[in-house]
Amino acid sequence: MSENIKKIGMTGNVSDAETGSDENIATETKEIEVDLKTPEYDTLFQNAEFYIKKKVVEAVQITEAGLEAGDYKDLDVEYDEQTDQYIITTWVMRGEGEERKAEVEDKRRVVPGEWIVTNPKQQEGDRANNYPVPDETFKKRYEATDEAGKFRAKGKARIIKNPTGKKVVIEAPWGGPQTGDEECYFCAACDDETLETISPDNRYILSANDFATYEPVEGAAETPEKENEKFGEALIGRAKDEGEDGAETEKGPDPRVESLAIPLARDYAEKNYPKQEDGRFKPAWRGVNGEKAYKNKSPEDLVREGMTIEEAQKAVIDIANTPYDQYSEYWKEQNRGGAQFLIQLLEEYGEEEILKQDFVNDEAARQKFGHLIHENWISRNEWAKDPEYGNPTLAKPYAELDPVEQQKDIDQIVILQKWIMEQKAPSEQ
Repeated sequence: MSENIKKIGMTGNVSDAETGSDENIATETKEIEVDLKTPEYDTLFQNAEFYIKKKVVEAVQITEAGLEAGDYKDLDVEYDEQTDQYIITTWVMRGEGEERKAEVEDKRRVVPGEWIVTNPKQQEGDRANNYPVPDETFKKRYEATDEAGKFRAKGKARIIKNPTGKKVVIEAPWGGPQTGDEECYFCAACDDETLETISPDNRYILSANDFATYEPVEGAAETPEKENEKFGEALIGRAKDEGEDGAETEKGPDPRVESLAIPLARDYAEKNYPKQEDGRFKPAWRGVNGEKAYKNKSPEDLVREGMTIEEAQKAVIDIANTPYDQYSEYWKEQNRGGAQFLIQLLEEYGEEEILKQDFVNDEAARQKFGHLIHENWISRNEWAKDPEYGNPTLAKPYAELDPVEQQKDIDQIVILQKWIMEQKAPSEQ
């Protein structure tokens, strides 16, 4: 993602990711950055089901004469004298009841030939959601109905619930940043002739209200939340395929591990690095591949030591503020190791046994599971014993740790408990 994206972003998101690549007008934001093109999201999308827009939309094709005559003012199109461009403002409705209000998603240039699509309103009194779609894309994804000016979507997409639990910003497929709140959805369009292969590039955000205009196609899951929370396969069982003899064979790396690694990484940052006035954590610079010599050295420090800025930026990573999906493979593995062990505990003790543990009032449970968690951590972090670069106080047995450090171990299995409950919630509704 460009340096610009790190500093600016829209106040909302864009409905069908079917816009052009014109420059967006952005405002300051503090969303975490997400890359929907990573292997992790490839896995997540590939295991999600197909969705299609269930409601008819209104659409009008833009003409030069119509722009000059002001025919699209009611569709939130205005002429911007400063840029000498026609700009459309896209709005999204957020909240419920008295808290429900319209917020600006973004502002983008519109040109003759494009279509302005208007989504159906979700509630009476909502502000219209209008957005531009290039002509070629519109013809591919919509078909006319018997009623003039109304069109039905014919394309499919795979949709998942935002798994980060945070406000997010992505690099939009049409160029520039696109943001979403904690309740938004991630969408990967299908772009081959059969509309069954997900696009590697056309991935974007849907607001919760935009998602309400979609429905699962035949055979799809009830909700993308369910697909997201199981991260490809079921809560307890590992993903399986049946062989020719009917026996189950492992499909590959357990997708549950990646699902658990995300909250573990977030919890580690919150527990170990103080928050600054700007809302970010105090930077924790580490070698991108765990190089001890780079610990606590920022890119600026490395430049002063003789590296070029490009070399320095590639050499280190701020593990406190970098989103998990942008971690290097080395640092992802650090979180996967803990997640893998939690899954092993889940399989060994079972869902009910894990959930019934009371880590607040039951000291025996704290000692038992705290010891297991900490011993596994030590086995994966021999560096802690290093007298120069490590932290020997962390290499002690669980029972000898400072209470604060003990709680960090307990917090990991508490995360597992919460994760189990999140998996159970959709199926119990």
